[in-house]
Order: sequence, then C-alpha cells, then structure tokens
Amino acid sequence: MTVQRAWLVVGIGAALPLSFSVVVFAFVGLNPQFSWVPEIPFLGFVAAVVLLDLVGAGMRAGRMTGSVRDGAMAAALAGAIGGVVAGGCYVISGRSATNLVVLPVLGAVAGAVVGAAAAFVRR
Repeated sequence: MTVQRAWLVVGIGAALPLSFSVVVFAFVGLNPQFSWVPEIPFLGFVAAVVLLDLVGAGMRAGRMTGSVRDGAMAAALAGAIGGVVAGGCYVISGRSATNLVVLPVLGAVAGAVVGAAAAFVRR
C-alpha cells in the first residue's frame, strides 16, 4: 500500500464495522419491538461507538502518513459510508428519502472534523 492511498484503505476499513453497527443500531432504534430500550442511553452509546470509530480512522491514517489531511479524509470517508448505510436503513423503515442525502453529508463533515482532530493529536 502506498502512503498516498493510506487514507482510502483506512477509511474503508473503518467504514465496515461502523456500517455493521449502524445496521444493528437502526434495527434496535427503529423497530417498535425494542421500544423498551431507553432512548437517551441508547443514543449516547450510538454516539460513542461512532465517535470511537471515526477517531480510530483519523489516528490510524494520520500515524501512517504523518498528515492531518489524510486523517480527516479517512474519517470523512468512513462517516460518509456510514451515513449512506444509515440513510438506507431509514428509507427501508419508511422514513424520507432525504436521509440518503443528508446523512452521508453529516457523516462526512463529522468524520472530517473528528478525524482531523485525532490525526493532529496523534502526530
């Protein structure tokens, strides 16, 4: 793997477990059979899992290349892929198709910010 493509490999690698988590969280969060799950702790747990994944992607890519930009790009890619999966889950559950656009953009922006910060700290 060349250093120029490190962010791509790290971003895709981080997106796989994130996407799996998103599907599980969407199933639990959107399924009426799981209405007994307390909402606030559940959302906190979801946020922590996503944050840890994006931080990990940013730190790995930043460490591999020494570049904050690569950390931001890796986490942005992971966040965008996770957003696409989340948007798909929302659409499948009967929510608006707008989620297919909004969630990937939010994931990419959040990933870029978190990944850049993580890569900067890791340098």
